[in-house]
Amino acid sequence: SDFHAHNMAIDDEGNIYTAHGEGDHTMVRISKNGIDTLHRSWDHRDFFGGNCTYSKGAIYFSASHHIWQIKDGKKRKFNDHYLEWNQSIYADPDEMIYATDKATNGGSIIKMDQEGNCKVIASNLITKLDHRPVDKHNDVLLGITKGCDNFMYVAETAGRRIAKFNEDGSHETFYRPDDGWTPVGLDFFSGDAYVLEYHIDGNKGPRITRIKEDLKSEVIFEYED
Repeated sequence: SDFHAHNMAIDDEGNIYTAHGEGDHTMVRISKNGIDTLHRSWDHRDFFGGNCTYSKGAIYFSASHHIWQIKDGKKRKFNDHYLEWNQSIYADPDEMIYATDKATNGGSIIKMDQEGNCKVIASNLITKLDHRPVDKHNDVLLGITKGCDNFMYVAETAGRRIAKFNEDGSHETFYRPDDGWTPVGLDFFSGDAYVLEYHIDGNKGPRITRIKEDLKSEVIFEYED
């Protein structure tokens, strides 16, 4: 209760990692044995729970225009790449880190390895709309993950879509809901995508839609207050 989380990760043993991102920034591990606190700070520059992930014993988070790592109780700047406006990060099974930057190159994704090497692998991901100017707070890139097909996917809110992209920079729309729904998060399991969506009028949802390998979709959960 009273836990404001934007991100969640699950390890091979089914343990869940997530963090509170308001005031006391606290990362916890939820397992069959209970809840353990992994890191806590009242200073978002020391640890920011609003944008973080966990992988193989290390916490990664975004603060002060950079990605940081906490491992074995020690914090370090993960690399020197400057992020203008990062709002989502993802660690793949090989410990490659993927970070969004919604304010650079029309919305871009940066791939980072453990040696500090960085590469922009996709750009111009944020849809430009004819009927209004860019909304820098709401036209964002969220919910980045790697699919079962090894392509990368990200929720792009201006276009109300899930974008699929490869490291050659090419990208396409994988999924776009209708009737005012907007994707904000996703993950994959056994070839199917599971997409978290909210409704534009605020009086519906959120909901979860499953997109099967044949691209047919079905709503499997919708919250009703």
